[in-house]
Amino acid sequence: MDSRRQIPLTGFLNGCILPKIDDLPEVRAVYAETMRTLGKPSFEYSMMNVAHAVSMLYCLVVVPWELLLSDVDLLDSVKAESLSKRFEIIVSDASFREDPEFQLLRHLRNAVSHARFEISDNRQFEFSDRDKKNELVWRAKIEWDDLLSVLTKLGHHFGQVEL
Repeated sequence: MDSRRQIPLTGFLNGCILPKIDDLPEVRAVYAETMRTLGKPSFEYSMMNVAHAVSMLYCLVVVPWELLLSDVDLLDSVKAESLSKRFEIIVSDASFREDPEFQLLRHLRNAVSHARFEISDNRQFEFSDRDKKNELVWRAKIEWDDLLSVLTKLGHHFGQVEL
């Protein structure tokens, strides 16, 4: 069996479990010990950081892209979530206006795959996608909480996929 099919579900499960253990005293002690070992004893660490969100994006958008393309029912169920409404679309092209839900997933996949995103100090994410001529064709912003909501919705869909 190809274990790649497990990545969306297990990535989502990690995303559900990590916040529940992040503040446990035993886990906080491991953080402190690790930071001392690395020579950063005053660094305040939490697993619920921007790297966590980017990991979730990779597991729930980039890895399953081909799975979405090959499973019409799964793609239709994800499109029915109207995830694009959570984003502030700054730049879009005609294809986005024709099928915003599919194009959101495509552009988001491209942005994450090519590290075409920025994360502000207040955890607002801005994603962009370029065409083959390197011209900007899509840009969108989303707040941290909205992004986590989008990832949760995607994760629930991948929890239904046969492994």
